[in-house]
Amino acid sequence: ESERKLEEAQRMAHLGHWEADLDSGRVTASEEAFRIHGLQWPESGQLAGRLLDFVHPDDRERVEQANEAGVQGGPRFDMEYRVVRPDGEVRVVHNSADVARDPSGRPRRFFGIVQDMTELRRAEYLTRQIFESASDGMAVIGRDYRYQRVNAVYERNWRMPARKIVGRHVADFFGTGFFERAVKPRLDRCLAGEQFTFEDWFTTDRGRHYLSVSYSPLRLDSERLKAALVITRDLTDHVLASEALREAQEIGRASCRER
Repeated sequence: ESERKLEEAQRMAHLGHWEADLDSGRVTASEEAFRIHGLQWPESGQLAGRLLDFVHPDDRERVEQANEAGVQGGPRFDMEYRVVRPDGEVRVVHNSADVARDPSGRPRRFFGIVQDMTELRRAEYLTRQIFESASDGMAVIGRDYRYQRVNAVYERNWRMPARKIVGRHVADFFGTGFFERAVKPRLDRCLAGEQFTFEDWFTTDRGRHYLSVSYSPLRLDSERLKAALVITRDLTDHVLASEALREAQEIGRASCRER
């Protein structure tokens, strides 16, 4: 029953364990480790070859070097790489292992865990694509009111590269007075868990702009609220054009009345 529960937990976490005998080269692995590598789990749980045989050719050299370093007493084997399943599908895995040695210090076996990171990495890639390709300015601001990440639009808006923005306090850009009066209260609402959007005129060192700003709380899990995602859309040209059209229409109506 304990083994069944362990296997179920590994399946849910996409996490498997494996053990390699360094003398015989035989690898014993859990059912989930077999699934991660695209294999059917036999009753014996033994792999005919080594886990290294499944490593993507472009990643194999660095994995073998890390593996050898671990055997020789170097850093603990802990890395992410790609594996190629028998059907040709490529998966991203994270593998970490420790070396067991006999009393003389001779390495005897590896014991490690392997986790399928493919879906997580795909989600992260899509998130990066959305973040970087967005037409609006986007920034992630931490609980300390410092920038953690900004996209290309935000860089252009401030005429400054991301490396000079990330790590700095929001007040460095908006000024202390404006930050305390207008920005901080809204960030505090967001960091307390509230999601909202507002529109208003802003006057900063860059001039006067009409902005639509949305605040969304970012959580690492269901409990911890880590940061705020702030999305800014500059509507200045649209608002000025609307005001100019309205003024032109009023002048036209006034001219008609005079005639």
